[in-house]
Amino acid sequence: MGENMTRYSRQTILPQVGEQGQERLAASTVAIVGMGALGSINAELLTRAGVGKLILIDDDVVELSNLQRQALYSEDDVGKKKVLVAKEKLNKINSKTKIIVKENKVDKDNYEFLSDSNVILDCTDNMDSRFVLNDLAKELKKPCVFCMVVQSKGMLYVVDPDKKDRACFKDIFDQLKSIGNSDELGILNITTHFAGTLQAGEALKILLGQQYTAELVNFDVWDLELDRYRIKKKQNC
Repeated sequence: MGENMTRYSRQTILPQVGEQGQERLAASTVAIVGMGALGSINAELLTRAGVGKLILIDDDVVELSNLQRQALYSEDDVGKKKVLVAKEKLNKINSKTKIIVKENKVDKDNYEFLSDSNVILDCTDNMDSRFVLNDLAKELKKPCVFCMVVQSKGMLYVVDPDKKDRACFKDIFDQLKSIGNSDELGILNITTHFAGTLQAGEALKILLGQQYTAELVNFDVWDLELDRYRIKKKQNC
């Protein structure tokens, strides 16, 4: 039985995971691109779930205004690199999870570290980065869970290059340059926590070899609305 299993008794392992699933998580690697609200929530949930290795990618520092929704950080962390703060705190949550940090952005000339991952999580805050991740996910043949939030609303979609009939991110959003600036429009902290939970859940399903959500998910946490849409792949994708 693997090292990460020491913190889970037979009684606490859920049927969705099981002992073999916990071993599978312990042998998995997740790359989290962006360590703001979504990234920090995903990192904490996946660390607590027993994922064996996380690659955290971000070049930003913690700001006071982040603390409203970025739950992994505190006032003592203001001015410090997010990935370094996250590594320190995650190591205290689960010392068995290996944390690798990259203090830079991901672009088409700097992405080789993504190839070590089993799944990529888009936790960025702009469309340009998401289009880059879409292309890299296809090139590396890695599933990528995209998530976007603003105010009380959000969207989630899984790009999976292994499924030939599945739409990619550009099929859906190629004409959309922005979903709104979070600095101007704001984000409720309950939105990021709900969205991060959904995103981490899809990542766990992929790592466990289970069926993830096939549709585009659109939600509003304030009005308690959640809709799912089937997306058809474009012929020229």
